[in-house]
Amino acid sequence: MSSITRVIFDKQKVEFSDTELTFSIGHIKSRNASAVYFTIKLYDFDDNLIHTYVSDRWVVGQSYQRKYVTFEIPQNIVNKAYHMVLELDAVGVSSENPLYFNELMLNEGGYKKYHDNSKKKKAVKVKFNKSCYANLYNEDGKFLQVIRPSKDDIFINKITASEVTVLAPHLEDEADEDNPINLFFEYANQREQRIDVLR
Repeated sequence: MSSITRVIFDKQKVEFSDTELTFSIGHIKSRNASAVYFTIKLYDFDDNLIHTYVSDRWVVGQSYQRKYVTFEIPQNIVNKAYHMVLELDAVGVSSENPLYFNELMLNEGGYKKYHDNSKKKKAVKVKFNKSCYANLYNEDGKFLQVIRPSKDDIFINKITASEVTVLAPHLEDEADEDNPINLFFEYANQREQRIDVLR
């Protein structure tokens, strides 16, 4: 049985004015076939769970695809403030079968083209829960690998101080042996050396 990899986004204060919502991912793919689904949980300000929506599973393949689903929330939730937690679950994803995605958006109404809200984007935190590295991608498929043995959080626009941080840029056409997993293991297995030079 495949394990589930879960990404939990920070709790956000929300207030919906429409019962129809759409969750979309602009680009998503994995090296081999995998499945993805999302859960939205709404809590009142006393942390009582008010509503949960769990989507159907999406099959994710080797080429980038757009995925979205439009769903309904109960009328009695509309025009009231809640805390929302969004969870993205992936089945069949591992270090050998990574999942790549960007342009996540939740909007009221039907599907809308992704728009970049720069103020929100700058506040996104990357947490190192089960891994000591993260890859920060740009639109060209190039990415910066950030290795943090201490698993200290970073932001997508700011890498805060830590005892050790290794930054490794990766290019789209790099050799297979330079992939992020190999680079991480190379770093993890290295030993500091001291060379004394006699005059």
